[in-house]
Formats: sequence, structure tokens, C-alpha cells
Amino acid sequence: MSEVDVASGRYVRSFDVPREPEAIGMPADGREVWIGSNAEGKVSVVDPATGTVKTAAEGLTPDGRFAFLSLSQQDRVALIRRHSS
Repeated sequence: MSEVDVASGRYVRSFDVPREPEAIGMPADGREVWIGSNAEGKVSVVDPATGTVKTAAEGLTPDGRFAFLSLSQQDRVALIRRHSS
């Protein structure tokens, strides 16, 4: 993922995220950028202030109660509650 200065149109820097990034979103405060990866099914969070990239999800939450799905055709990421058996 690349950062571009909108005013000048110039390249600023790149962030290493999983292949085929899509469904990129950013809250109004600009503190995080969320990126869904079609190729690897991961959701990454970029901190633009530090350049830190962390994986927020790889399919299931650590407790296994929720699943993340990339809805690439809708530019969304879904969080779904899993039923216990």
C-alpha cells in the first residue's frame, strides 16, 4: 500500500501488507488504515503516524467466537459470530 500526498500528488512511502489489498478504510480521525487482503484473507491495520503494520485478523478471532470475511465485491469486511456446537 502506498501513501500519496494528495495536494502535491507525490509518493510519500509504502507499507508492506498482504497481497491483493482491497476494501481499504480509514476512520475520520485518521489514526488507522484498515486493509483487507483477497489473496491471503487477512485484515491488516496500518498506523500512519509510525508506519507500523499489524495483522488484525486471519479468519478467526483468538477465542474462535467470531470469523472475519472479506467481502471484496462490497468493499467491506464482515465480522460474524460463530455458533458453538
